[in-house]
Amino acid sequence: MQAEGQALCVKIVSIKNIKAIKRLKRFWGLLIGLWLLGMPLLSYGAKPLDLYLTDVLVVNQSQMVRQQMAREGLATVLVRLSGSKKTLEHPDIVAALGQASRYLYKFSYQSTDQTLTLAGAPQQASRLLLRFNQAAVQRLLKQARLPLWSAKRPDLLVWAAADTKGQGGYVDLGSPVSQALKHTAGQRGLSLAMPVFDLEDRRALPVARLWALDEGSVRVASRRYQPGATLAGRFRQGAGQWSARFILLYQGKTQYLSAEGERQGVVAAAIIDQVADYFAAIYAQAAGAVTTGGPLLSLRIDNIGDFADYTGVLNYLQGITWVDALLVTGVSPQSMQVGVHLNSDRQRFLKALQLDGRLQQISGPSGATLPARTATLGGNGVATTSGDQPLEFVWQ
Repeated sequence: MQAEGQALCVKIVSIKNIKAIKRLKRFWGLLIGLWLLGMPLLSYGAKPLDLYLTDVLVVNQSQMVRQQMAREGLATVLVRLSGSKKTLEHPDIVAALGQASRYLYKFSYQSTDQTLTLAGAPQQASRLLLRFNQAAVQRLLKQARLPLWSAKRPDLLVWAAADTKGQGGYVDLGSPVSQALKHTAGQRGLSLAMPVFDLEDRRALPVARLWALDEGSVRVASRRYQPGATLAGRFRQGAGQWSARFILLYQGKTQYLSAEGERQGVVAAAIIDQVADYFAAIYAQAAGAVTTGGPLLSLRIDNIGDFADYTGVLNYLQGITWVDALLVTGVSPQSMQVGVHLNSDRQRFLKALQLDGRLQQISGPSGATLPARTATLGGNGVATTSGDQPLEFVWQ
């Protein structure tokens, strides 16, 4: 009898353990599901695009096809860097496109499961990757005195709704119009992401509010993603024509964009082109606008803990398009002072620093930025300075 009781007890404990395990599995399943749902938010911060790399599908690996694609790839790179499609009309650029292979650094092929239709028949396609020589391409733009746009660019969050034959809703992440938006953004050198459209997004920005271009609701809904800029709007189809109305929210300002066309993808591309043109007008600067030996901007940078920070600051500044040369004018414990020779105006350089926040500018008690001290190179290469004090920053 005692043995039977023990057996019954074991069975009861086993059943309880099984139920506990099932509850634990459900808990972990829910936890993992929530984690996966949060992944797009955690990974939202869009990485800068590789501006010198392009890719295209091809059906053969002949030299003739590669040369043709090199011309198209170089054109894409030049538009990305200059911020304007009009760059392709410049005589120097037209001549360079005729010899596009000279600017090609390397190329490679990748197999794909995609096909291209030629003469009515589908053919297996491979992907041709073309990387162009950064120094040679930049030199081409500078010699032509064309604008040059740094790789540090605002990442773009896009909210979009579409109305087709009276059926309205959010633009799906995998929809053709979404792909058109992302493709054009890549062609223009912009990092683009879209919301996850979960319950929180739908509550914060219902389709009706998005359709009405409610700026306040768009700003509130975008806070969870913390984008550099936000693009929000709608696509509408009517009478064989597509139209789009969007707002671009950036640095506290609102820009209104619109486009019309026979195809939705073309209209979507036109909206992104307008966004890229807007940013380029702010950040792209004609190369060679300031000659070497001109004024330098003096920066004091704090939070320099070791040699890695010291070299990190110099490498960071040298990577900014607007910087022609650097001159370290002073080093002390926890700080350094650098003279920065610009090939652009001061405001464009400071806006470039604001994009990723690696150098945080310190403001005075009143909130106004500290006055700048400028420096010029003397005949012996030593910087002489004037003004009140350098601009002050903290290295992050």
